[in-house]
Amino acid sequence: MRTLSLLLLCVGCATSSSKFTRPDELEQIARDTVAPVPARKIAHLTSWALEHPLPERIEHVALTGTDTPVTQLALTAAAGRFRLTRDLTCIADERARIALAYDGAEPGLVLSAFIEARCGSPSHHVRVWNLFGETRETETDDALITRWAESLTTGLAAIPAGATAGIALRRGGKKAHLAVAFSVDPARFEPISIYAEDGVVRVRGSMLNPTERVWGEINQGEDDSAPCVANPAVQLPDFELACPVRPGSPHDWVGIWSRAPGRFLGDTVLTAMVFSHRAPSPTFVNPTLGQQRDGSPQAFLEALNAQRSKMGRAPMTLSSPQTDVAKSLVPPYVAAQVRGDPLRADRIALGLIAGWRVEGAVTDGWFTSSEVPADAAPELLAALLELPGGRSQLLARGSHVLALGQLDNGGVTDSLVCTYSLLDEPQPSVERQRALFEQLNAERKRRGRARRSGCSCPARRPRRWRRRCAPAR
Repeated sequence: MRTLSLLLLCVGCATSSSKFTRPDELEQIARDTVAPVPARKIAHLTSWALEHPLPERIEHVALTGTDTPVTQLALTAAAGRFRLTRDLTCIADERARIALAYDGAEPGLVLSAFIEARCGSPSHHVRVWNLFGETRETETDDALITRWAESLTTGLAAIPAGATAGIALRRGGKKAHLAVAFSVDPARFEPISIYAEDGVVRVRGSMLNPTERVWGEINQGEDDSAPCVANPAVQLPDFELACPVRPGSPHDWVGIWSRAPGRFLGDTVLTAMVFSHRAPSPTFVNPTLGQQRDGSPQAFLEALNAQRSKMGRAPMTLSSPQTDVAKSLVPPYVAAQVRGDPLRADRIALGLIAGWRVEGAVTDGWFTSSEVPADAAPELLAALLELPGGRSQLLARGSHVLALGQLDNGGVTDSLVCTYSLLDEPQPSVERQRALFEQLNAERKRRGRARRSGCSCPARRPRRWRRRCAPAR
């Protein structure tokens, strides 16, 4: 899931030709032919119990007990190029369990996040490579690995240098499934406790690539969230965030994002599960808060507004024209993600947050992408409310309009989700104008640009008012 929250003022849209993607460019992107995305088989599980001993700290720990045939082969292939860790081995083993039990399927988005978090992994961009086939109950693991050695060695050779990895073999009857999980981390984290200390979970680390900004957010209870507070004394590439944990919740998700210089989309650096109590469950339970009657945008809106009503928030409306735009951009956006083309993904996201076809004056735009199994499309909102990043914007008081583009794609429903805030004063007051310019200047400062003076024009002014305004202070 990628998340973007970016200030958007209509004056910026009207005067900037190089930032927000114009409608004609979006139309061309939507028309471009994209290669089909390979089909995926997703296991739709309502619950899943992990079998591994689960750690109390989030960290990479070197794997011990490496005397099995499969780990010996992996260590030989690694030759110091990558290292085997306990957390990635836990992930690989759970993925192999699911694949063996569900005919090669992979877990859905939320279950994948649960497995990675409860295995204690600081890695977010975990990739999994699978090898499976028939075996005999009398065939030993040594014999099986020897038979698969050529394919396995080829797969292990593709793991990038500097990666952390895990490997696991699961057998059942006449079937065997082997999974290799690996990740190249964008950041190095100090060990993170999954338990709150003095009411917060502290996340400390260093970015390994050029980074413009690091920020975080933590879910609190069923429907709330809070930003993590950065330590201003710690400067990039190092960072330190304190994420406030609210007592009483079964668990809370923490999300940490970073943005590279010149980028608009933020990349997830860490997704972690933390606890206000000392009895965390090893069992995943599919979230039900926000369940929809079906997978349509209208059903998503109804379920969202039901949750907003419980919180005393005004209902949102669905922009059909902007939803059509979002739907047309799902294939190229997914293709850009699969190909690793961040600039094209940025152009699509920037065009969507501009809200060119939203009915009304847009003052703020937000965008995220997500996926759910095609047969579990009514669970999209529940997934967005469960994981960090989506909840704060979907339930925000200032969110007025929704656009939701969806497309079934090889067993998965891919979605582009956008929310918009509208100018709620047809003739904004002087105070409102000044507040908007302060937002604009804060964004300009973040990007290293000079402060601009704005005009504060009274909403009601004399008929012969001279065509000038006092500078905003």
